[in-house]
Amino acid sequence: MKRKVKIWCILFLMLIFFSVITAEENPISEKAYNCLQEKIDEKTCSKLSLEENIFAFLTIGTCQQEFLNSVKNYECWGETSCKTKDTAQAIISLNSKNLDTKNYTNWLLLQTQNSKNLNWFLQIDSSENTNCTIIYSEKDYEIKIDENKKINSEILGGCLTLANDDYWLEINSNCLDKEFEISCNKNFYTTLFFKTTYSDLIYALNSVKYASAEESTFEKVNSSCFVQGTSCNYEASLWATLTLSLLDKDISSYLPYLIGFENENSKHLPESFLYYLTNDEDFAVSLKEKQKDVGYWQESSDKYYDTAVALFPFVSQTFEEKTKAISWLEQEQENSGCWDSGNIKNTAFLLYSLWPKIIELDNSPFSNIPCVNDTSCLESEECVNEVCVLVEQQKLDCEQEGYYCMSGGSCSDAQGEKLEYLCPGFNICCDETDEEEITCADIGGTLCSLDKFCTGSIHDEIKTTSGEVCCKGNCDFSQNFKCEDNSGICASSCTNNQEETTTYECTDNSDICCIEKTTLEINPFFEKLKENSLLIIGGFMGFIILFMFFFFRKKIFKRKQGFSNAPQQQFPRFPPKRPTMPLRRQISGRIIPKQKLINSQKEDVFQKLKDMSK
Repeated sequence: MKRKVKIWCILFLMLIFFSVITAEENPISEKAYNCLQEKIDEKTCSKLSLEENIFAFLTIGTCQQEFLNSVKNYECWGETSCKTKDTAQAIISLNSKNLDTKNYTNWLLLQTQNSKNLNWFLQIDSSENTNCTIIYSEKDYEIKIDENKKINSEILGGCLTLANDDYWLEINSNCLDKEFEISCNKNFYTTLFFKTTYSDLIYALNSVKYASAEESTFEKVNSSCFVQGTSCNYEASLWATLTLSLLDKDISSYLPYLIGFENENSKHLPESFLYYLTNDEDFAVSLKEKQKDVGYWQESSDKYYDTAVALFPFVSQTFEEKTKAISWLEQEQENSGCWDSGNIKNTAFLLYSLWPKIIELDNSPFSNIPCVNDTSCLESEECVNEVCVLVEQQKLDCEQEGYYCMSGGSCSDAQGEKLEYLCPGFNICCDETDEEEITCADIGGTLCSLDKFCTGSIHDEIKTTSGEVCCKGNCDFSQNFKCEDNSGICASSCTNNQEETTTYECTDNSDICCIEKTTLEINPFFEKLKENSLLIIGGFMGFIILFMFFFFRKKIFKRKQGFSNAPQQQFPRFPPKRPTMPLRRQISGRIIPKQKLINSQKEDVFQKLKDMSK
């Protein structure tokens, strides 16, 4: 009995030890990856919706055959008909596995039109008075720039009118396809501005053009949007522009529309896309300010999807808002490991935004494009049995090859080029890195020294060599860091009953601050036990249940008579005891009373003694 109890105790302790040791090896992301695969297997690939299929393939590379078979006309995706947003997301999924997307990208590029409801302005400026000529539609128009920078002209044609108190020229909406050639007799520069018809906020393109006297600059409005149906669609434009950026395509013509209508489309969290596309820190600051106190983002009706959108540009960064969001996700994670009641799309998107993996496909998928010869297939495919089959795929890791994973905007700022290597998440592989690091001042922060603490948000992504922290707020001086004021003693060394602390400082820099040891150091193993207290309590309760089951198993499984029609033989646990009977001895068939037997024995003894005495 005691031996069995000891065995159960040993097994219980081994369970606790194993759970503590493996706790760090099974983070929330691994649980989520396992759950995602289980949910997909449970539902089966053939029954996934298009969105589920796209994000499942994006994140773990599963259901690849069903994903590729869902393409329409070998060029686009959509539940019922081709959709710009669905096709853009599908191309991102293919590109993440370094698969050829040429056919699908060509279709996407055709889904554009000139963006409307944007007012455009041309600025011509010089440091001194100058006379300039504007040429468009094969006609010349003379203007003069006065000393006060105002434009003086009587005839500008039908495409230009004076605007902004005569400092700019407004371009007529019917002339947005015109190219304007400008030349002056003094040094000058030109640039374009734009604003929406619904707002007075004016945006400037980062494309100022300088020219010397008698040279020319050329300005042409280039503003497009992506359509869903017959009109511009903002969300589709966000995803399509992101897709083209990942493919290293020129996206400059799509930015005016996205930037101009940012405020009218806040439910799509455009700041996240715009920060990725432009690397402009203002968009990142605006995005972080939208985070809810609990830790998530919610501008639409789906806080899980919005949180994934908000964090996808920061896959390689660590900062306070991201850490806060991860803590919220850890609390929201279900026992299964998924989020949002096992939602496949949202769980996959959160994983790809926060914990992406480079996935190698199990086998080579094919595009299903019918072919007669190899020229009918994509660049990385060949014609096999009248079907285009992938014969080669790049599997080299970008950083292992010595290059850099970053956003498209960061690569552009570093004047780098996109390489065909793999990076996790929405990053691209760039051959250059921006050596100029962002400073605390660049984001409007303050450096707090070690003897102060930050009352606002701390930006850990800003690195400093002196140990200071970048604080988006104030550095508070009120907290006392003197050693003596915190029960410490300044000395050259600490005694056995003291320990050194760097939290407090001594007046003499050569001394160290010593404080009395109040608690014993906790062994790392027991620290793990403390961190996993819920797991231990659950294991302890399970042990008690097993212990009770062991002792009461006989009563639980006791067979009752009459349970079966067949007679059941019962085996007693011990042999039956015989009833206690008076001692009897049977001699010659008759019973001699016990008392007579005793008296007779006594007489024999006395007779022997008497004979011996003679």
